[in-house]
Amino acid sequence: MIAYDLQCENGHAFEGWFEDSEAFIAQRERGLIACPICNDTAIAKLPSRFAIKTSAGFKPKPSDAGENDALAQLGGRWLISSRKISTMSVAILPRRP
Repeated sequence: MIAYDLQCENGHAFEGWFEDSEAFIAQRERGLIACPICNDTAIAKLPSRFAIKTSAGFKPKPSDAGENDALAQLGGRWLISSRKISTMSVAILPRRP
């Protein structure tokens, strides 16, 4: 299994789990992956620092300081956005009895 950070054309970020890279591509091409917020099916993968180790012993390539800074800024923006979305969903969704 592989987890991808995904984003729709409207800028909503979410996570998807797939058997492998080919499964992600096939599902995306068939329009089976949709944004959970706006239902947009134009989906792209976001850069991710996480990897799932395989029996072959996956080793990520070394990154430079500029790349680390850019990813840290992206992560900070994602965290702020996800908190805003969480706050909005609490205000929009009806309470369950």
